[in-house]
Amino acid sequence: MIILIRFLDMQTPIDQQEKRFNELLAVAETQPEVLSEAMAYYLLLGADNLNQSFTYFSRFSDLCRKWSNGSNLAEGIFQAMTGLKLFQETKFLESMSHSKRAIDIFSVMGHTDLLGVSEMGYGACLRSLGEIDHAVDHFLKAGELINPESNFSIYLGYTNYQLGEVYLFIRDFELAEKYFSASAKLAEEKGYRTPLFRNWNGLGNLFLARNDFESAHHYINKSLEIADSDSQKSRALCDLGVLYLAQRYPDKALAVLKESYEIRNRASLPDAATTSQIHLAETFLELNDPQKALEIILLALETATKFNAKGKIVACYKILREVHSQLENWKTAVDFYSKYDLLQDELNSVKLQNIYKLKNHKIEQQKELIEMIHSEFQDSVRYACRIQKAILPPDNFLANYFEDSFVLHKPKDIVAGDFYWFEKRNSLLFFAVADCTGHGVPGAMVSLICSGAMNRAVKEFGLIDPGQVLDKVRELVLETFERSGEEVRDGMDIALCVLDGHKLSFAGAHNSVWILRGEGASQEFIDLRGDKQPVGRFEFSRPFQTVEYTVKTGDVLYLFSDGYADQFGGEKEKKLKEKRLKEILKRIAKLPLSNQLGELTSHFEKWRGKLDQVDDVCGVGIRI
Repeated sequence: MIILIRFLDMQTPIDQQEKRFNELLAVAETQPEVLSEAMAYYLLLGADNLNQSFTYFSRFSDLCRKWSNGSNLAEGIFQAMTGLKLFQETKFLESMSHSKRAIDIFSVMGHTDLLGVSEMGYGACLRSLGEIDHAVDHFLKAGELINPESNFSIYLGYTNYQLGEVYLFIRDFELAEKYFSASAKLAEEKGYRTPLFRNWNGLGNLFLARNDFESAHHYINKSLEIADSDSQKSRALCDLGVLYLAQRYPDKALAVLKESYEIRNRASLPDAATTSQIHLAETFLELNDPQKALEIILLALETATKFNAKGKIVACYKILREVHSQLENWKTAVDFYSKYDLLQDELNSVKLQNIYKLKNHKIEQQKELIEMIHSEFQDSVRYACRIQKAILPPDNFLANYFEDSFVLHKPKDIVAGDFYWFEKRNSLLFFAVADCTGHGVPGAMVSLICSGAMNRAVKEFGLIDPGQVLDKVRELVLETFERSGEEVRDGMDIALCVLDGHKLSFAGAHNSVWILRGEGASQEFIDLRGDKQPVGRFEFSRPFQTVEYTVKTGDVLYLFSDGYADQFGGEKEKKLKEKRLKEILKRIAKLPLSNQLGELTSHFEKWRGKLDQVDDVCGVGIRI
């Protein structure tokens, strides 16, 4: 029988966790499918005591190799756990090799939690090697992959902690606080003691860097309260000492820094002990005891040099410069100043490179994301354009009934709020140009509602009088918008004509139909104007009026939305206006309407010049 371990078991005492882990290893001797759960326990056991999990490494890895076929779950777990162990041993390149193999296996398997753990391990190696920009990539992937409710959530906490440290390093305090806080919250909820210590300690250092001493003291003390190892306690005490130094309390700093150093020295933690020594030397300088500072800092420099810890070496040089200045050993002080200056420049250069790399990398990621979103949006809009074109009447509709005609449709964006509409009912020819509220996608959505209402008014309700058609369209549009429960004031302006032989019936909402008649001196525009109200919600709405007029052979009917006349351009970058548009139409009146379309388009572009198109443009021309 397979033993299924639920998350609540993760919060049991360490001895019970160890007992369950042993049970899983026993089951795994015959049932390899429990290896994933065993891995969760292996990671959990290492959360508060790495040595606790490492004592099982040999047995667990042997089990994985037993069931491995080179690319299955067992092999992936073996590679992941080996990578993590090598990371703890500071063998970063070897660790990365194993973590990369685990990533490849879990990517194919689709095991997101284990994939996230491996991504986190790979990123931690990159960070340790100074490749923080690429490390962040892997941390962010891990954060997306690991389920916060799974047994692997402890590594989601580690991921956020690593991101907090990265952003604290580049002094992006807002992001550092975000990730430290998220990790601390998760650790507190799940009862993960060591991750909670790390994040409270990280928040303490964050607020210290911000000079928010009260908050720094709060979090450092919280971390000290839950410290349950020499390493943790000495770290919190050292940070508390640095805080006291920043607050100019050298006596308090001296006490806690001495305790920190003694714990680290007793526990054989030489690298960490060096940090305590450096801050002790700083404290003795504050207490005007340069001789004592000199004794301690020389010991620190010796250890830092042994470990090639350049950051600590440069701190030692800085203190030695100050010590010898106080002792009036001017030549020695100058020598250490030169050493400090050279090494500090080198370290600053590396740090700045990392900061720039990370920030540029972040900008590049944001750019790629924006480009992807833009591309997806453009694809959607282009598809919407195809839908809109499918709804518009076909290009040859007018040509079937009017030998000389044109349709001008020039959206400001890919899709438009302006549309043209044609319909044939028995001997009646309906044609219209409409301008819906807005342009682009919002305008196109309104245009679909309005054109659909036009079709219903004529086809479903059988209306033929233009005024009655617009009344019904207004009713249908308002009915559609009222379903949302919100007051929507969108609608359209329109010029609607119905032609029966030479009898023209017209109704309009703000828009007109122009009839150009005659030539030369007798040439004139007859302007049939629509009502001063939109098709839509309007406080003073009234029935639309139908105007009838008899047209003659040779008359040219023009219907335009306001986009053409409202375009800015010309030498003074002003609106073109209706008057100038009529002058253009008069000038080109003798041309076939297909040629007029070319002239109108050319003039529009010339007038616009380098300015943006301000609105959708739509127009229809028909010669009787």
